[in-house]
Amino acid sequence: MEELNRDQISQYIGNDIIYKIGKENYNNGLIQLEFVGKYLVKSKVNEQTKNRVMVEFKNDGLIKKSLCSCLEYEFTSPCRHVVATCLELIDYIKDHPNRIITNSTLLQEFQFTKSNELRDILKEIYIDNPSIFLSKYYSFGTKIFI
Repeated sequence: MEELNRDQISQYIGNDIIYKIGKENYNNGLIQLEFVGKYLVKSKVNEQTKNRVMVEFKNDGLIKKSLCSCLEYEFTSPCRHVVATCLELIDYIKDHPNRIITNSTLLQEFQFTKSNELRDILKEIYIDNPSIFLSKYYSFGTKIFI
């Protein structure tokens, strides 16, 4: 992902209007990166409806494919949320070279001010990977209430 740039994002999107709207979302600070791996990025877009974005990259850093939970994505794939996520990723890479966000680093670094915040993050992790919780706790007969 080191080679990702704005021109490559624009070329992948293929629509100047969608790119401009996505750039506005990025400029308004609506993107929260949740996971940055070697070839995969996940984010949450904090609008009225919270959308989830996933972008997969090729070995050379170019975008391979993307997904978004918004309704717009069904009609104009890829959507503005993908643009905003990629722009946020460019900034993240500049500020944190060789740094990867994982669920464990989020839990270590995030300062929880309310118990509800921790519950919400654990719930999101559970929704994405239920086997993490079930394989560890189910065998003990413990029910998990999130």
